Amino acid sequence: MANPVNLAIPIKLDAFVFNKSVCNGNPGDETNPPDAKIAPITQPNYTFLRLDDSLIQNDILDHVDLHNAVPWNNNPRLVNLGQDGAVRSQRLGVYLHWIIPRFYRSGIASTPSASSSQAQQRSKRGFAVPPESRSPDYSSPEFPQLPNRWLVIRQLDPGASTTVPNSSQGADIDPVTAWIVESDRSRKIEDPSLATADIQVDVSPFITNQSASGSSPGNISIGEQAEIFIGYKTAASGWTEDPTADRADLRVVSASNQLFPDYQPHCSNVFSLLDPFTCTINGQPGTLEAAVVNYYVMGWHSDAANDPLSGSGSGGSVTRQTLLKNLSMALKGGAPWPQNIQDWLSSTSPARVLCHGAMYDVQWNADGLPLNMPANNASHLLADSMPVSVGTTPMDSLLAYLHSHQETALEKDLFALAPLLRAQDDGVEAQRVAMDELQTWDFSRHLGGVHWHFQNATGSTAQDPTPNETGFLEQLNRVQRLWDSTARQLVQVRWQMFSYWWQYASLSSTDRQNANYPLDELSQQFKDLCELAGGAKQAVEALSKDTTKFSQLPMPGVNQEFSQRRDPTLLVGGIEAGWADDYLDTLLVRLDSQLIEPATPISDISSYCTSVLPAVLQPTAEALVQEFNALTPTLFDSTSSKNSSSDGDQEFVPLYHDHGKHGSASGPLRDQWGGTQPWFPLFVEWEAEYFHVKWDDWQLNGELKGELDQRWKLGIKPGVNLSQGPNTDVRVLSGRILLLPQPNFSLQASITDLFSNTDPKIIAKYLPCPADQTLVQTEAYTLPFLSAPMDGFTAELLTLVKGTHIKPNTRFPQTGYDAQGLQPLPDAEIGPFGSDELGIIGSKSEDTPFGTLVLFGASEPTEIPFKPCTHGQFRFTKLNVIDKFGQAICAIDPRYGYEDTQAVYPCLSDFFAPGQLDNGQPNVVEPPPQPGHCEFVQVPPAINQPARLNSCFVTHDTRQDKDPGTYSYWRPTSEWENPIWGWIVLNYADYGIQLFLPDGTFYREVRIAAPTAPISGPASAKWLPFDPPSSASGPDTAQLDQLLALLTAQDQTYLLAFIAMLNQSLETSTSAPGAYGTFLNSLVGRPMALVNAAWSVELAADAKTDQSTLDGHQTKEQDTGLLEGAEIYNFPVKIGDTDRAHDGLVGYFNSLASPKPGNELDLTTIYTYYTGDSDGNGEKAAPASQTPLNPIGTPNYPALPSFWLDPSLFAGTPKQPKTVQDSANAYARAWNEELKVFGLVIDPFTSVTTYTGGVFPIDTLQLPPCKYLVFFSLSAIN
Repeated sequence: MANPVNLAIPIKLDAFVFNKSVCNGNPGDETNPPDAKIAPITQPNYTFLRLDDSLIQNDILDHVDLHNAVPWNNNPRLVNLGQDGAVRSQRLGVYLHWIIPRFYRSGIASTPSASSSQAQQRSKRGFAVPPESRSPDYSSPEFPQLPNRWLVIRQLDPGASTTVPNSSQGADIDPVTAWIVESDRSRKIEDPSLATADIQVDVSPFITNQSASGSSPGNISIGEQAEIFIGYKTAASGWTEDPTADRADLRVVSASNQLFPDYQPHCSNVFSLLDPFTCTINGQPGTLEAAVVNYYVMGWHSDAANDPLSGSGSGGSVTRQTLLKNLSMALKGGAPWPQNIQDWLSSTSPARVLCHGAMYDVQWNADGLPLNMPANNASHLLADSMPVSVGTTPMDSLLAYLHSHQETALEKDLFALAPLLRAQDDGVEAQRVAMDELQTWDFSRHLGGVHWHFQNATGSTAQDPTPNETGFLEQLNRVQRLWDSTARQLVQVRWQMFSYWWQYASLSSTDRQNANYPLDELSQQFKDLCELAGGAKQAVEALSKDTTKFSQLPMPGVNQEFSQRRDPTLLVGGIEAGWADDYLDTLLVRLDSQLIEPATPISDISSYCTSVLPAVLQPTAEALVQEFNALTPTLFDSTSSKNSSSDGDQEFVPLYHDHGKHGSASGPLRDQWGGTQPWFPLFVEWEAEYFHVKWDDWQLNGELKGELDQRWKLGIKPGVNLSQGPNTDVRVLSGRILLLPQPNFSLQASITDLFSNTDPKIIAKYLPCPADQTLVQTEAYTLPFLSAPMDGFTAELLTLVKGTHIKPNTRFPQTGYDAQGLQPLPDAEIGPFGSDELGIIGSKSEDTPFGTLVLFGASEPTEIPFKPCTHGQFRFTKLNVIDKFGQAICAIDPRYGYEDTQAVYPCLSDFFAPGQLDNGQPNVVEPPPQPGHCEFVQVPPAINQPARLNSCFVTHDTRQDKDPGTYSYWRPTSEWENPIWGWIVLNYADYGIQLFLPDGTFYREVRIAAPTAPISGPASAKWLPFDPPSSASGPDTAQLDQLLALLTAQDQTYLLAFIAMLNQSLETSTSAPGAYGTFLNSLVGRPMALVNAAWSVELAADAKTDQSTLDGHQTKEQDTGLLEGAEIYNFPVKIGDTDRAHDGLVGYFNSLASPKPGNELDLTTIYTYYTGDSDGNGEKAAPASQTPLNPIGTPNYPALPSFWLDPSLFAGTPKQPKTVQDSANAYARAWNEELKVFGLVIDPFTSVTTYTGGVFPIDTLQLPPCKYLVFFSLSAIN
């Protein structure tokens, strides 16, 4: 073609042979590992989306039932068990499935703050832009329409010996057969055309959606769910569009089934097709027993407006080149382009796309197995090697796997690099810091709100504001905190309304009559919170823009985030991922002028039925058919491209007609079947038995397992043998993990980053051989493993279900419908739940409560199933990997009678490894069957909802002295306040300690006196040899005087202990900053700062509650709760760490219960790691009773309860109205009073680290440099 017109988009096509032999794999025995099984078809049950009596369920998709998958005559996918086990011959054949390109899976959405630019972004992505007269709701992702017409072509040689029977043996079969697939054709169950259809193979279950609603939510019938099917296959010859047929709105998410586009049994005749090889044999209907065939698929949009290059969203303002870039596509070849291609790319006119994919030399055999069965190989590996690991993240799981599996050179090399994969520096302290930072990846992050601050236009810190400005900024941040808290609680209230709706909907009609929910109370709470949030929002917006109060307007920043520990990550090693190794790369596409032109084109291609395509696409389709024949392996050298067109246009072979990025050059191309049955692991279904270990059995321990030094986590107390029980609090958990391409790509990115940013000399210390380094850099991508989080693990402990379920509201796309945004379904207005209640729910209906729908085993109701915190052990009772055609491999034999005799023994990362008993065996709830085996994974305590560990420097709020009802005693310091109440410097020359005021003014010196010295000998007079300052009195001085009184005691016990503590701490401290050497102070000694700091544990919203309403446990009180219960969780925290030089804690004092200015701390006892005779972790005996030093250790770790403040309690009432500022002040006072305050002695140059054993990310608190630089510049020593 001289000039390009349309865009050819490659798709990956796979062909699966289904016959009796494939279904009859070896079940396995003591000597032979099991083969892969063929899963019976388990389709989504959309009946569960109905609100009829007792039909509603938490998830439309059950786990795949593999109990009777083998032998073949028990498998309902192959035989009709209701008809004496007759073979379903109409299901035998080759199943084709094509993978939807990535850009069709990418949605577009925005937050309210970014909605103003969303129209432009939609235009650049090819989405239609709503009219300006509407107020679009962009908060929910919108996905593009999928191609809904597919031409599927089969090509074979009727006379070949590989065709059985062939034409000489009486078979009458065409060399080219073509079918049309109408993906979006929608039919109801009563449609006459479905009377003889195989509902599991000929069509795909679907749901009633917006396309069938007539653009109105009132026309969406919940009662029709499970009666709708899509997909239609017919012969292509003579096919034309049927304008009267019902159509579905076809997008990747429109089936409400995450497996829909990729799991072949769920998308029959939508994105897949069965070729049954029917033909006429000697005048009678029959089927081919064997054949070698080529397949070709082409797909397009029936409505040009839905084409991604239609320009419907750009209004002619976006070039095709921009659209390609924004859709992650690029033309094969590269610039400089010929002029005709440049013209095409720069054009803003609409264009069309045509998807295409091929699979050559597919070998159909009605009886035998394909030559290569990768699924069987994977099944054997899983049974023989048990390559399963559990970690906190994909990398953590991978390293745990590599620790035990180093069969290949690549695995050995990667494990050798494990320390650098954690920290790209071989320095001890750098690796310690990196290990601490990596633990933050164990947690999911949740917005913590907004914090306002002053900042110069250049981004540097602003000049100190005036006192009035700091006061207004404090007001602004207090109101903002109230607003943030209210917004978080509104989300909780919305979901609580949904919970009540769901519980009511799941009841029988009889039980509904007796149901009673506090809907009026909840509605009023929602209204009050909305009013409070609205007032706070208005106040924030007004004050933040008030130039009469601020000389420079404050800027919004991010407040400390809330976090929640992620579900454990599961990894199965040794098994290839199904996704193409370049699936996440920019998709390489071609214009129709870049297609391969055969030297001798086929003269008549009418049998390929390209005439059924829209006229504008027919020339491109014809060219693709010619290329399909040209690239048949026996006709074309597939490893090269050619440039033979007379006008100089380039020609390139399509993507997938290659070996891939890392495929073997000697193997078949990716579009050649090569005698190999496809193996595409798509999802993992797991089940686990969880044993809840009571909170009293846990303590914060330091564990050393091959690490640089101890890793602090909550573990089982020494002396507790879990197997001695009782272990009656047991839950069965389950989940489904969708396998995505990310893990392998993330590993390759980590390797690339490592070699790019690390000194080669450092890498050489771990991998000295250059060949090994090259192997890791080039082949890490090929390491076979599957990895994904165990989604649903925590949710089920909260008595919640993650699944696809009916929701009371539906969201309409932004264009093409009269309705817009979130709209309530009239059918969902049931009982006391009307449109107002459904409006409160909004979109907060993701997780469903157990209600009465989730049953428990016989032993489970003895304990409350709801767990506000996870702390226990679990073992796998099911672990199945299932591919997109239904091939399944099982870690535990799923046949009845075998499940209880087998176990999974996973490799565990250190975080999930159980402790050991004195005999060296794992400390688990049930003894291992034999020494050295451990099937249990230990899950340390974690809060099962977003929370955060607040940490801050604090100071006394002097306003509290006059107005204790409004202000708290302690409050966090602002960035302009100095939290330091004194300085201490060791004076080695005089064997003493020098004390300074916060601003660096010398105050007093205390020296070690000889035994014969007079009583007043140890301490100098105040200020001498300097003159006293003009303002030398006040609380800061009084607190220093309290400390001085102890330091100057006659027996010098306190002084000697204090000096010993400081001296020992300096032995492990880091070097001071270079700037410190420019001050004369550095000649005397290293300064230590005296500060007050505080910590608290805050929940993001109200504590979650039990969502199971089954009889038997509702009346029981929660053993341990976050806010209420028989006991309250108190989470131990470890402040500081002597092993880490980057930690600056020297010691700390407890604060007094009733502090007063100048007398706020209990200075008589110093908690420290530096006691002189302790190992730094508090494990040795305490020093003599007269010393003030108390070693920090497990017995005295501070414990923090969690708290949450209900913002509605701080709002005014009609009888007692409050301003928003008054409510914010009351909220701030209550928040401050939850802080647990300590006095710290710290190294000002480094941070203070706080460990919670995995409950929260490791926290650091550090003085800003400007605070200690003031001391250096003003100190009287200078």
